[in-house]
Amino acid sequence: MSQCSLLLSVLGPAVAVDSVTPQPADDSASAAYHDETRRAVDEVLAMKEFADLNRDMMSWWLSFLQWMEKFALGIGKFFSSLPGWLWWTIVIWMILTLVAILAHFAYVMYGMIVSSGSRRAAKGAAKEGRGELLGIRDLEFDSVYRRARELLAAGSWAEATKFLYVAAILWLDRQGLVKFRASKTNYDYLGELVREPERRANLRELTNRFEVTVYGGQPSTSTNCQEMSALVEVLLREAHPVVSH
Repeated sequence: MSQCSLLLSVLGPAVAVDSVTPQPADDSASAAYHDETRRAVDEVLAMKEFADLNRDMMSWWLSFLQWMEKFALGIGKFFSSLPGWLWWTIVIWMILTLVAILAHFAYVMYGMIVSSGSRRAAKGAAKEGRGELLGIRDLEFDSVYRRARELLAAGSWAEATKFLYVAAILWLDRQGLVKFRASKTNYDYLGELVREPERRANLRELTNRFEVTVYGGQPSTSTNCQEMSALVEVLLREAHPVVSH
């Protein structure tokens, strides 16, 4: 049975009786009559069978707005009841928190802008040339390796150490095993040789000997330079097809 049919079935007898019942004459009796009729209808509509008739599509939204209004009034009442010093403490804390958030946002944006500018500058430098490494500007393998041999013969161990190590990196770059960039670290090149375990082991040994003298403060010696030269010779003997970058 539909809700309309059910409503008519409930109200039908009352309507039928009312249709033959004479209407009250005076105003007070008429008002009482209408009030009684309204109560009867409200009682019927309050039945669970008519729940859908009482459901307003905006009821949830209105209830939420009413709850928000009560919540805001409660917050306002709570703050108004606080001592003056505590109220100002909370306000100052909220202001400082907002300032900190804005400062962090500005810092992040500044970092992104600077980082973007640095990347563009690095790309521009890469287009202009290979850069400079350990004070060596002519970063061509032949000239660097030739200079390393001259420094070994002259007994300039500190300079020979630098040139030997740079020559090894440039040779691996020529063979297509690594990609030389002046901005890379020594361990970046080791990471690129992960599929070349023997060459990686040789470069790691060269790196260790290079770093203990150039960065570690140990004096350069003839023995260390000769052993580095031998490691470079091993790399030179390990032929590899040239791969264009």
